[in-house]
Order: sequence, then C-alpha cells, then structure tokens
Amino acid sequence: MKNITKTQWYALGIISITIILRSFINIPNFSPMLGASVVAGMFISGPLAFIVPIVSMISSDLILFIKQLGTKNATDFLGWMSYQPVIYVLMALSVMMGIYGKKFLTVSYMRHVIVGTGTGLASSILFFVLSNLMVWVDPWGWQMYTKDLAGFVQCYIMAIPFAIPTFVSTLLFVPTFMFLYLFGYKRIEYAKSYTLKGIS
Repeated sequence: MKNITKTQWYALGIISITIILRSFINIPNFSPMLGASVVAGMFISGPLAFIVPIVSMISSDLILFIKQLGTKNATDFLGWMSYQPVIYVLMALSVMMGIYGKKFLTVSYMRHVIVGTGTGLASSILFFVLSNLMVWVDPWGWQMYTKDLAGFVQCYIMAIPFAIPTFVSTLLFVPTFMFLYLFGYKRIEYAKSYTLKGIS
C-alpha cells in the first residue's frame, strides 16, 4: 500500500475539520469553506488543492441533506442545492486566489498572516459580488428581484446581513488553518526563522 504523503495528511486534516464544522455550525453563512479553499491554494500544490473544497462541500452537503430528511425543510433544501454548482465554482476561484497569494509569502510569520488575511478578505468580497450577481441574474427562475437597476441594488442590500458571517468566518478560519500548517504541521520553533518550501 502506498504511504500517505505529507500533502495528503494535511489535506485530509483540513477536509475533516471543514466537514465537521460546516455540517454542525447552525449560523447561516458562517462556514470554514472559503478559509479552507484559500489556505489549500497557499500550502497544497497541484490538483489536490482543488480537491480539498470539493470533497468538503460534497461530504458536508450530503450530511446536511440527511439532517433535513423527514422535515418540512427538505423541499426548500433541495431548491437550495440547485444553487450549489455556483458555490463550487467560487470555491475553486478562492483556491486560485490562494495560489496567487502564495507568491507574496516570505519567511516572516507576520507576512503570512497579513497575506493570508488579505487573500481571505479578497476572496470573501469576490464571493459576495459573484454569488449575489447570480442570484440577481436568477437562472433558476426564483424571481426574487426585478431585472433592473432597482432590483440589482436591492439584491445586494438584502445580502449584506448574510455577507457579514461569511467575512467573519473567513477571517477566522484562514489564520486557523495557517496556524495548523505553520506551527503544527511544519513544527516551527518560535526562536527560528523558516522558509516556506511547500509540502512534499
């Protein structure tokens, strides 16, 4: 049997934590998904970086669906699931932003925090803009907002309360997952500097 690589162990850790948190945190839009996607892009090389959010999303979506079975919310949940392909694409974009942000990392831990937080913030903004643009365009026929400037503005105004938990959770989980890598996975000694070489 092929040994599990360091990359796979780290990816498995992020996936496990993300599935558990997303499946059982009951705060709307408060999720570790964007944070996990950004950090996966920064610290995991190759296709595995994209697999992390995909597996996390699929697994936690399944758990959430099972939790809804037999309840009056089951039908609404299925309607919400029709929107999920958009979310998957946005998670992939967040991974790509993490890959780009990795270029600005240096040996300084504070630089890691600043770059990671900044990338997470940018990812949250992009998520807010694009996800709500799709809600306004409405390819699903929900007819929530009119297809004019007034409807466009209303769509984004109504989304602000949902955006706040997204921003807060992303800014919380990006440094959390970075901490697991920098001080847990890499076993960094506080008195020594280190060089980020990626995971092999």
